[in-house]
Amino acid sequence: MKKMTLILAMCTLMCIQACKQKSESATEATTETTEAVVDMASTAACYQLQPDEIVFDNKSTNGYTSNQKTKEDYNTEAYDHIVENEFKEATKNPLSTFSIDVDKASYANIRRFIAQNQMPPNGAVRIEEMINYFDYNYPQPNNEHPFSINTEYGTCPWNTAHQLVLIGLQGKEFKHENTPPFNLTFLLDVSGSMDEPNKLPLLKESIKLLIDKMRNEDYISIVVYAGR
Repeated sequence: MKKMTLILAMCTLMCIQACKQKSESATEATTETTEAVVDMASTAACYQLQPDEIVFDNKSTNGYTSNQKTKEDYNTEAYDHIVENEFKEATKNPLSTFSIDVDKASYANIRRFIAQNQMPPNGAVRIEEMINYFDYNYPQPNNEHPFSINTEYGTCPWNTAHQLVLIGLQGKEFKHENTPPFNLTFLLDVSGSMDEPNKLPLLKESIKLLIDKMRNEDYISIVVYAGR
C-alpha cells in the first residue's frame, strides 16, 4: 500500500512539472509573438508602411522584410538564351536563309558592360550584330538590283580543316534630300525605371542628334507614359 501511494505521488509530481513547463513555454512563445508584433508596428511607423506591405521572410534578420520595391527591383534588363546552331552538311542541306535587316546594338551594349567593368551576359553577345556594326565599304548595287552580294572565304581560325564563308549584302542607299517627308512618332517611357544615366538621359541626347538631321518638312511627335 505504501509503495502504491509513493508511485501515485511521484506520477502526480511529474504531471505537475510537465504542466508547469508547458505553461512556461506557452508564455515565452506569447511574449516573443507580442514582441515581434510590436517590433513590426514600430518598423511600419518608421517607414510609413501599410500592414499589407510587411512580408514574413525567414532569411531576413528580424523575420520580416518590407514589400516596397527599390530602384534595383525595377531593373528588368534580361536576355534570351542563345542556342548555338548545329553543324549541317551542305550536301544534305544545300539551302540556307538569312534576314536582310541590320541589327547592331549588341556591340554598343557589350562596350557599355566593359566600360562599367562588368562581364556581359551570355545572351547579350550576339555575333551577327557585332559583325554588322562595322562598315565594310561594299559596292552599291547596279541597275535594277536592290542590293549587291559580296562573298569571301578563308581558313577557320580555330579549326584549319574547315573553311568560313562570309556573305555580305549591300542595300541601295538613298540620299536624304530625295526622300519623302518624314513623320516620326516615338512612344517614350518616362517612369522611375528610366531614371538612369544610360536610359532616359541617353534617349534625350539621341533625340537631339536626330532632330539636327531633320529637314523643315519633317515632323516628329513624342508620346510619353509612366506606367499608370
